[in-house]
Amino acid sequence: MMRGEMIDKLLSIYSIDSSELIQRVLKDAKILEELIKLVNSPEYSVKVRVLQVLSETIPKLPAEKRRSILDTLLSPLLENLFDENRRVQELSLRVLSALILEVSLFPEEALEIFKAVSIPRLLEDDFVFLGFVEIFKRLKFIKYHPSILTTLNEMTLSKDERIRVLGVWGLWRLLNSVIMEVQAAEILEKIISKIPSLMESLDETVVEVTLQLVKEIVAKYRDSGNIIQRVIPWIKEMKELKKSGSWLIRSELENAIRYLSEVVRDYYSKRINEALKLLEELVEQEKYEDALFIAGLIGNDDILRWISQKINLSKKKEVIDELPRIVRGPKYATLPLNLQEKTLYIPSLGSLTIRRRKISGENEEKEIGFSERSDKVNESSKIPGGAKILEKLRSTDPTEVIDGIWELYELSKNITPENVEGFLIFVPELIRIFSSSRNEWVVDKVSMILAKILAYSSSRSYLSFILNFLVLEGREKIRAMRFFKYYFSYKWDKEVWAIVWEKLKELLMDKNTSIEVLGMLNTLVDVIPREEKDVLEKINEALENLKVEKLGELQEGANLLKEKINKKLKRKCPNIKTE
Repeated sequence: MMRGEMIDKLLSIYSIDSSELIQRVLKDAKILEELIKLVNSPEYSVKVRVLQVLSETIPKLPAEKRRSILDTLLSPLLENLFDENRRVQELSLRVLSALILEVSLFPEEALEIFKAVSIPRLLEDDFVFLGFVEIFKRLKFIKYHPSILTTLNEMTLSKDERIRVLGVWGLWRLLNSVIMEVQAAEILEKIISKIPSLMESLDETVVEVTLQLVKEIVAKYRDSGNIIQRVIPWIKEMKELKKSGSWLIRSELENAIRYLSEVVRDYYSKRINEALKLLEELVEQEKYEDALFIAGLIGNDDILRWISQKINLSKKKEVIDELPRIVRGPKYATLPLNLQEKTLYIPSLGSLTIRRRKISGENEEKEIGFSERSDKVNESSKIPGGAKILEKLRSTDPTEVIDGIWELYELSKNITPENVEGFLIFVPELIRIFSSSRNEWVVDKVSMILAKILAYSSSRSYLSFILNFLVLEGREKIRAMRFFKYYFSYKWDKEVWAIVWEKLKELLMDKNTSIEVLGMLNTLVDVIPREEKDVLEKINEALENLKVEKLGELQEGANLLKEKINKKLKRKCPNIKTE
């Protein structure tokens, strides 16, 4: 039969019932071949009819047959996704999804799909986006290829959240369909690191798709203690997100919280000894909320009483969300600085931003901090990925900023007095974020990074900007104190302490902040040198003057702190009597 006759035959059977037509296509391989050739027919009615038949025929074909026709159909189907007609898009997505089910893609096929979805406007339509989500959930790869991993990593860094979440799903499918013993842990960590920012998206469809991924990860690793511990902050984040949003996303969040809570309960109920060890660690890290949450999930009254007692007896310190306490650094001699000015001014946010200007003799723009020192111009180039991190910190996209902070935090672990000058280029942006962000995780991370840079640097001008925040009211002072808690853990700076202490005393006497300040002082007492006897005694004196209306955790915490100070004084000066 000639091609023209075959097409005439196809067109003549439009009136045939769909089920009968599908049976004919399944029985006659030539009819299927001709249908495939008509997928991009210029005639709308023909194209839709063909796609309709294929969408119901291809799912019935064996995987080997689908594999054989994927090369022919992939490009035309992807091209159809840009068709203005919604029906053509819908049917093309359905055919593509059916084609790749249980079919392993060659690298070039996977890259063709990734290239299509990397065009942001394609995903603006919720229907198309969700169609691709289903396709990415089915992805399998015939082999590992570096270009696949590279492209997916690039997608996870996109400013478009829909592209980003598809990239994360792609990494998840890569991890599950290809054996990669060396890179598996790195890929899994990459996936997990992207989840918090995706859950915070204002695009509820992105949040919904992320929750689906979270469930898959937890289902696969429900016996992994490391993964289960990551679930706990996810649940906390979901509870916060559930306070806003549409009823639909709140319902999705509630279902996810319920499922994840059951997984955590199941894991620790079967591993009581591991649970007890974790609970102790959480109390030591001052993550009291997490400890009570896990104990509550286990549902054992004895464990709940035990952990409650541990928390009550614990030395009260400020809770640091999801982060271990930073390792105490070396002490350095105090550098001269006239910081004890009676009048402090509050800088505007504009004065803290990086300013740009042309450097004579150079063709490209260089970045000058508010210190305007030309020798700092190329500092970011000395830091691996420094320019990219600066770009992220300046981004208007909160997820980009968080990514930049996380990358810089990892780099900051390698800061030394010898290389710290290279990190000063980040300080203006960090101060801007520190002063404006309402995200506790962000403030805490930025405080850690800033504290290490400024403690190790010989430059003192930046520090005055942080000190200026001490004149702000209420909880803004607490924000500044968080920075100084970390700063003094790296460097005992007596001149700075003199200023900070005056504000700490005020906050200690304020019933709204006394508990938090008590926790900070507990940490600070550990890092204050024992030879600073007058400093320790002044803290003791303030604690003695602390007015407590009734016995409780404030009184108990103050007593424990005084006991700690007295023990520290006695270790240094055994003949000194302290009250």
